[in-house]
Amino acid sequence: MKENIKCQIDKITNEIKKIIPAEKIYLFGSYAYGNPTQESDIDLCIVVSENIISKRDILRLIRKSLVDVADFPIDILVYSKEEFTERAEIGSTIEYKIVHEGDCLYEQ
Repeated sequence: MKENIKCQIDKITNEIKKIIPAEKIYLFGSYAYGNPTQESDIDLCIVVSENIISKRDILRLIRKSLVDVADFPIDILVYSKEEFTERAEIGSTIEYKIVHEGDCLYEQ
């Protein structure tokens, strides 16, 4: 992974940790799997311990806070811990692939 992308992902991860109670943050998709192209976006999966606020509100907060931080397109998935854990046990789901092939950037 190019150094500028890694630095960007670190900045994004740190910003997310400041604004929401993330339990885990995963990088998945082409950057995690080692095959990004010029059109690739940064794919993140955020697992929160509780449903304190809605996923929509979490996404809104994250996107607002990343306006001045992110230089690359970002795609974000948000799950409660229970929902993510349950779906990650099913071999045909994106959540399973995230756990087994993605990079855990942060774990509380």
